[in-house]
Amino acid sequence: MGERQVDVVYEEGLLHLGGGVGSEFMELNWTGLHSIAVVAQVWGSWTPSKVIIFSWQTLPGRLPTRENLVRRGVLPLDASAQCPCCDGEIESEDHLLVTCPLARAVWSLVHRWFVVISVVPSTLSSMCESFLKICRKGKNGTKGVLLVWHSVIWALWCARNDNIFSEKVVGSEEVFEKAQIISWKWLIAKKNKAPCLYYE
Repeated sequence: MGERQVDVVYEEGLLHLGGGVGSEFMELNWTGLHSIAVVAQVWGSWTPSKVIIFSWQTLPGRLPTRENLVRRGVLPLDASAQCPCCDGEIESEDHLLVTCPLARAVWSLVHRWFVVISVVPSTLSSMCESFLKICRKGKNGTKGVLLVWHSVIWALWCARNDNIFSEKVVGSEEVFEKAQIISWKWLIAKKNKAPCLYYE
């Protein structure tokens, strides 16, 4: 079986992946090459597989956000692409999970939980990268920090879905508590003995 060569070309904010004779290049609208390293790190976590796949889809902008649904023709062009949580901006992955006022408040609570002071970046890949740099402590520490990162974006996505499909508006404290609870549940499910109790 022969090896397949993959060509990688980066220009003007787009990453083109392709390989072989006659193959088409796949364009990924990422903010830079550092996103590739972030995507690779997403897999090394104690998080359930379905959530890792969800997180992996968020980084190259593959979630069914309103912006993507309008662009793909699933929603009509005249449909509102506004964020359901704030009605302020178009709902993209970066807005919904990082720059939306709800997301910013949740990330602020997470940073306070980790006793870290930082400025919240404006893109999801930058958020993941900076969160890992600030909070990691060894190999297992990185897995634990990634687990929390996954739980926060999962909780934000669930809050968005509750808002759209159940017309339930949740606040930042509730989303943060959900992220804490599910991160502890995932950790306990992966480890035979949890490192400490939830209330500690």
